Amino acid sequence: MSLSTYVFFNEEKRGLKALVSSWCYVKNYGWAVFGRLLFLWVLTIPIYLLLGLFGKGSGASLIQSAVSLFIVVPLSLIYPYHLYLSLKAAKPPLSEEEESKIKKRITLFIAIGAVALVLILVFAGSLAVKFIQKISQFRNS
Repeated sequence: MSLSTYVFFNEEKRGLKALVSSWCYVKNYGWAVFGRLLFLWVLTIPIYLLLGLFGKGSGASLIQSAVSLFIVVPLSLIYPYHLYLSLKAAKPPLSEEEESKIKKRITLFIAIGAVALVLILVFAGSLAVKFIQKISQFRNS
């Protein structure tokens, strides 16, 4: 699903159709895509860290902004775009049946995620209530 933005803009597929196409492109290449995106991250984060370490003062912040604007941002957009193009060229078009199966899987993952989010919020809320009760008991004693 990491390529759904490129599907959205290039193929003019909206919503779930963009997610389905992205899923299809990445299917069987998941670790390869992850490794390439990790490589991009490993490449760009040290640049930001180095600029942050050596960048003190107004001139340095201008250099940081220029490097970010003209090198890091375009690289972090162009690299995944070419990854998308190569995956798109390697995959045949989806059949209606396959698209339906993937839609069901994505819908299931979304539902599981929504339920998990609600459960996490309920759990965090109950912990917060218990914590506030303990604090008020501590203050009263």
